[in-house]
Amino acid sequence: MSAGAYAPGEARRVAVFVTFRYGGEFSAPRVHRLAADSRARFAGMPGLVSKAFTVLPELREARNVYVWDGMEAARAFFTPDTCAHIAALYGAPPAIEYAELAAWVDASDASRKAPGPDVACGP
Repeated sequence: MSAGAYAPGEARRVAVFVTFRYGGEFSAPRVHRLAADSRARFAGMPGLVSKAFTVLPELREARNVYVWDGMEAARAFFTPDTCAHIAALYGAPPAIEYAELAAWVDASDASRKAPGPDVACGP
């Protein structure tokens, strides 16, 4: 799929947010190591468009963001066995949220850059 809105009948990509909330046992370096060790497992995975491993130390959370080709691929990955496995790896149960992507932008494709003013967020 190219950047922009979906064409009629085109399968919609799905984002999945997997959040691990920790108590006193949170370790950002441990989460970074786990991400580095797990990265290769997802390369070339059928149906997976991208995955980001994130750490939110101030919230004592790790949050992984997956983008899948569609809801079927997303839900097929997050089986009860997979959820139990990742809970054991991360040491916390995952909270899983599914969201339909309204549009997809591939920022690496410079030929599609839209003209316009720079936008600043925040104060």
